[in-house]
Amino acid sequence: MGCNKCFFSPRTFAIWIGLIGFTQIYCGAYTKSVLTTIERRYQLSSTISAVIATGAQIGNLTVMLFVSYFGQRYNRPKIIALGCLLMTMGYLLSALPQFIGDRYHFDDISVNITTEDGNNAVVCSTSGRNTTVDCGVVSESKASSNIFILIVVGIIINGIGGSGIQPLGYSYVDDHATEHNSALYIGIMKSIALIGPLVGYVSGAGFLKVWVDVGWVDTDTITIEPRHTAWVGAWWLGFVIAALLMISSSLPVWFYPKEIEKEKDDDKDKDVELPPLPENKKDLDVKPAFKQNAITKELSGIWLAIKKLVRNIEFVLVVSSFTCEMFKISSVSTFIVKYLEVGFGKSAATSSFLIGVINFPFLILGTVLGSFIVKRWKLGKVGIIRLLLTVYISTIVVFFAFLFVGCESIDMAGLTVSYPTRDAGKLENTPVSECNAACECDENVYTPVCGPGQISYVSPCFAGCTDSIEKGGSITNYTLCSCVSNSPEEQVVSIGRCYTSKCEGLAEVVIGIKTFMNFIAGTAATPLFVLLMRTLTPADKAFGIGIAYFVGRLVGWIPAPILVGYAIDEACLFWTKADCSGRSYCRLFDNDLYRRSYSGILISVKFISTCIMLYLYRVVCRSAKADKENKEEKSLNAEQHPLTHNGGKAKDKETVV
Repeated sequence: MGCNKCFFSPRTFAIWIGLIGFTQIYCGAYTKSVLTTIERRYQLSSTISAVIATGAQIGNLTVMLFVSYFGQRYNRPKIIALGCLLMTMGYLLSALPQFIGDRYHFDDISVNITTEDGNNAVVCSTSGRNTTVDCGVVSESKASSNIFILIVVGIIINGIGGSGIQPLGYSYVDDHATEHNSALYIGIMKSIALIGPLVGYVSGAGFLKVWVDVGWVDTDTITIEPRHTAWVGAWWLGFVIAALLMISSSLPVWFYPKEIEKEKDDDKDKDVELPPLPENKKDLDVKPAFKQNAITKELSGIWLAIKKLVRNIEFVLVVSSFTCEMFKISSVSTFIVKYLEVGFGKSAATSSFLIGVINFPFLILGTVLGSFIVKRWKLGKVGIIRLLLTVYISTIVVFFAFLFVGCESIDMAGLTVSYPTRDAGKLENTPVSECNAACECDENVYTPVCGPGQISYVSPCFAGCTDSIEKGGSITNYTLCSCVSNSPEEQVVSIGRCYTSKCEGLAEVVIGIKTFMNFIAGTAATPLFVLLMRTLTPADKAFGIGIAYFVGRLVGWIPAPILVGYAIDEACLFWTKADCSGRSYCRLFDNDLYRRSYSGILISVKFISTCIMLYLYRVVCRSAKADKENKEEKSLNAEQHPLTHNGGKAKDKETVV
């Protein structure tokens, strides 16, 4: 009996939910860490990759309201466990394209790629060449086809399966824990879950250093390294690991009953019992629906519950702020790895490692600190709002630093700088110039080379090169490059960009700023969630949390990456288009425009969230003041009309407290 009581307790259930949340968030973070690699593998734009990143939230939305509303009437642990089984299937489906698709191929200009006439395919040819592909004769490889849609479907299934974890898991713990222990347990769940991003990004960093087709091809034949623009790592490995973790962490949840013994509050008088919940007609209107098993009445009950929540102004304001926070988190987490790659020349593996190892430990510390502050000082609504306002304002100040810390774009001839030859002409944001106009270069081929003056070129063809130098069977340099210099002695380029960033060292500064911001923002995670639950009655708690996540995902989490992804695409300077599929992939960005768009959107959303919290502070203070005045009025009335006693007993029984 004692063992059962220890196992079936809010504390142990919080640990299991934390582990499930860990796996769920691990996979979400891992997906974001390999997102740019999936982009490169399947030639996707940032807008399309944003849809991949938001797939789980789209899946959540399809069932969130029904799971959170009907789930609280049934066995919540069993529903959570069933969802975990569905998530496992989704993880495996996301990894499936690697197993049923063809192997990955890239343009390696260190070897002689010959055309039908025997010439090198990537050099300038004035005799004419056919750069088009007959899709009716040569079918496009599965590696660049629409097989990536399986990843989207798998992630959507993950979202459907995980829809019950927050509303059902958190409400289950809160219903069976004391008020102040509830904040601690929620902090425990969030803290365990927040280890997920750390492990997700770190494992992403490790897997991205492994060649994508490891086990299928001889990796010793791969001639490029992880920092090469064509490198694709083993993005699929993390999804397989996530499936194994989800099965393991969800197994104990299957055995939890519908209800467990509620904890006792040691701070309160044990002889005092809480009064039963008032049986409000509005709260109970939905109960007969379940007894009668009438679908129409059940749906009517959902509508009544939504109307009741909408009339709760405090709940509406907290959900609005919660939505802004989800918008911010979704934007940052989806594109922070890409931001480090584009802005500071870091590889996907290095970026993921920096984010995971440095950033997220401080986010976890901040979350634990926020939970401790709420429990230690037993903060009420006003105290929590003051804490949140302090955090929000501090975060806005830190966000402004992102506007001013960054690098200029690398020097790419025709795109960011003019061609160095006399006939280069005016910069027109195109690699085509007078010196290479007759070369008929393929604008969908991006194989950068480096010339004198640390200026890079889109390809040997766009550099005007007509010959190459081989050593040991591999091409080391391309020569006779008319666009590089007017001097024949300097018309030589080497393979690869001259450099990946003009200020690569500033990446550590950005990581430091974001780490500080994560620590500050982490302190708001638990208080905001506790504030959300303080605005709800026990009868509305699970459904209210579900509504909060529904709105947060619909208005915040899902549109955020798509909006930011579109803004990032607008900062693109050079696109290439995949043969036959027609999908476009950005090869070079305007770093200044990228940084301003990215940071500007985040600052705007954070400012809106702060304004909402300020208005909520006013509403709560007014409510607290009104309650205080009512109590003082009742106390004054009691003094003016004292109780009349007869033998020490009150005559008016209704006035007895």
